[in-house]
Amino acid sequence: RIVIATGDSNRQVKSLAQNVQEKVKEAGAEVISTEGEDGGEWVLVDLGDIVVHVMQANVRAYYNLEELWSATPAQRRKAVEQAREE
Repeated sequence: RIVIATGDSNRQVKSLAQNVQEKVKEAGAEVISTEGEDGGEWVLVDLGDIVVHVMQANVRAYYNLEELWSATPAQRRKAVEQAREE
């Protein structure tokens, strides 16, 4: 499962990702890993069965994960190829 959220600034993205981590730990679950906390444009929080992506709007629009992961494998390959061409 994938959860995608948008923050308006690096600080907000980091804060939202930190809040996810805190709530998961409070619930007694484990955070497997995090990526991108230094930059703040896109922070990934891996919870095992669920991956949370917290992104700034421009990054979210560019990578368009909603479309990428809702597509069939052939459509995903095409989307990746198009992104590489841009």
